[in-house]
Amino acid sequence: MKAAALAQQSDSRKCAVIVRNAQFSGDVTADAAIGTLIAKESQIAGEISVFRIPLPNSTPLLKLQTQSPEDARKLLTQSETLKKKIPQFKSATIRPDLSKPELIKYRSAWKEVIRLNNEAKLRIYTVRNFEVVKIPYKDNQSPWPWTVNDPKISK
Repeated sequence: MKAAALAQQSDSRKCAVIVRNAQFSGDVTADAAIGTLIAKESQIAGEISVFRIPLPNSTPLLKLQTQSPEDARKLLTQSETLKKKIPQFKSATIRPDLSKPELIKYRSAWKEVIRLNNEAKLRIYTVRNFEVVKIPYKDNQSPWPWTVNDPKISK
């Protein structure tokens, strides 16, 4: 019961990020090394604890618990860099640790962003505070490219 109460505390959630589709081995004894590698590559001084959240028929989610909300934010902002530096993160998606209602809003907003960016074939929109917003490019800057993926077929 204590774990469920702790999981709902937003202060604890602000210090964590969730990673989906990371290609690390199933060996949980290597999790400390994963945390050290991620901290080193993202230049975070504090320790990163790694927890695996099992999923049926899929690789487990990784919950990366940092020492501060600033470190978690740094991981989120450097997610594309981490994908390039750490081969196991190449196809990973990194998101904040959210409660169930927040996650529903977050996914809904991203679904809309993906639809809008697919139409424009450019990265024009993103999600901030669960809202769809236009990316503020500088006057002489053109929008980043956007790769249109085939929509997933639901079974």
